[in-house]
Amino acid sequence: MRANSILLIGAAFAAGFLLTKITKRPDRSITQLIEEAIYKGFAEIQNSKLALEKSDSTNIKIFAQRMIDDHIALNQKLTNIAHSKGIPTPEIERHLDEVEPYLAAYRNDDSFDECYVDHQLSVHRDIVKLFRKIGASDDPEISQFATHAVEHLGHHLRMAQDLADTFHTNNIPTSSPYQNDFVEEPNYKV
Repeated sequence: MRANSILLIGAAFAAGFLLTKITKRPDRSITQLIEEAIYKGFAEIQNSKLALEKSDSTNIKIFAQRMIDDHIALNQKLTNIAHSKGIPTPEIERHLDEVEPYLAAYRNDDSFDECYVDHQLSVHRDIVKLFRKIGASDDPEISQFATHAVEHLGHHLRMAQDLADTFHTNNIPTSSPYQNDFVEEPNYKV
């Protein structure tokens, strides 16, 4: 009788373990992470387009164009990898005109540059964390891509920090604009 009870408990434990494994499905969570990464990349593109339009700062415009170029490339590569794995991705391009950038509220605000730079610091910290989670994927291609992307996104974060260090709250450069000019940096496109 005791052996049967132990056997039943063991079988129940094994069934529960298998059921937990089946319902957690890592592919489902990676799908959600990839979708979130694509949306965040799209938001970066939209906010940086607004920065090109609104800012008078050459350094911010250079940085914003870099964010647009790099995040378009990152989103495209991530989308291509996801599609090759059968992972669905959002079709953001169809809704470009419907989406207001996060920073649109600051469009006519004198503190736009400061808000943009602060937002870049915050969002790139989040995006780096997100891509680290994606990098934990069991799929070697997704993991390798995400690990590579973390390096570039970390570089974006450092660039945003340099930009933040360059400007006071009144957007007066604290050092010569030629010392921290992003144009001279090598092209680290994703």
